[in-house]
Amino acid sequence: MKTAIDCIYPYISHQRCLVHLQRMALIFLTQNPKTQAGRELRNLSEKLNNIKTHKQHNYWVRDFYHWCNKYYSFLKEKSYSFEKKNWWYTHKSLRKVRRMIINALPNTWYYLDDKNIRKDTNNLEGRWSSLKGHHRQHRGLSMERKASYLAWYLKVVVNKEKPTLCEY
Repeated sequence: MKTAIDCIYPYISHQRCLVHLQRMALIFLTQNPKTQAGRELRNLSEKLNNIKTHKQHNYWVRDFYHWCNKYYSFLKEKSYSFEKKNWWYTHKSLRKVRRMIINALPNTWYYLDDKNIRKDTNNLEGRWSSLKGHHRQHRGLSMERKASYLAWYLKVVVNKEKPTLCEY
């Protein structure tokens, strides 16, 4: 979907929804994390949606990377199963939340510079529900054709432009 949007709107910033980022982090961390690292990361995640200024943003990012450095060795811990004879990371949920936040950081703060950009996508959810329905109906399409379909949808349905056959 991001590829199709980038095709039609190449110069528009793609703001990551803070509500969704926060919600997913809190789901993976559970309500009562058993480790100190989990409790601290949950506390950081709860503050995510309250960031309204660059100063708050800078403090939050600093605290997050401090958490990453503090628990670096802890997150590297592995467990072994004698039954299955394999290793895995012991703290998978914490690692998942850390990676999710790190991946989201570059596209999370556009709303601080542009008041026309919202920090959440709540007002867009209803608008895109019809697109989601159409997307599900065409689930058998290849990725290339899916991208073409979404580009067409954005151009013709959303922007109300006349379609041309050669573009898609």
